[in-house]
Amino acid sequence: MINREKKEINTVHERDLDNLLQRLGIKDKFDANKFKCKFCKDIITNDNIYSVLPESGGINFICNKPPCVIEMTEYLTEKNRNKRG
Repeated sequence: MINREKKEINTVHERDLDNLLQRLGIKDKFDANKFKCKFCKDIITNDNIYSVLPESGGINFICNKPPCVIEMTEYLTEKNRNKRG
């Protein structure tokens, strides 16, 4: 039997990214390439952004490299497991 857990996720279409960054007050810093991937430390741009991760009062970004996407998934799974445990 497959255990399928339903989860709610918030998404932003790429054409709405600028609005999100503006609302968060970080658009200028983003445009100036001031953010790095949480996992590989590459600079985040419009071309390589995969995810915006609000965390501990701050914002982290994840790039679209497959290892970083996998690491983000594992990180969030572990974080959610710790919340329930």
